[in-house]
Amino acid sequence: GAIGKGISLLSDFHAKENIIKVGRLNNGLALYRFNYKGDDQDYINVMAQEVEQVMPEAIINKNGLKYVDMGKICH
Repeated sequence: GAIGKGISLLSDFHAKENIIKVGRLNNGLALYRFNYKGDDQDYINVMAQEVEQVMPEAIINKNGLKYVDMGKICH
């Protein structure tokens, strides 16, 4: 897939709006459709705060926001 080891994506709910749960990954993490504040494009991804509760090693903190190391949750 396009998501691989070493890719970290901004996944902090503070950076998102219009958040709607759309499904789950095989590992049980919820997937959400949303747009980033100031960007009308829709995206689908996990929520960093939820990932942090079950896989804190997959979280990277940058400039006060949480990013998810996708290689650690999609293996």
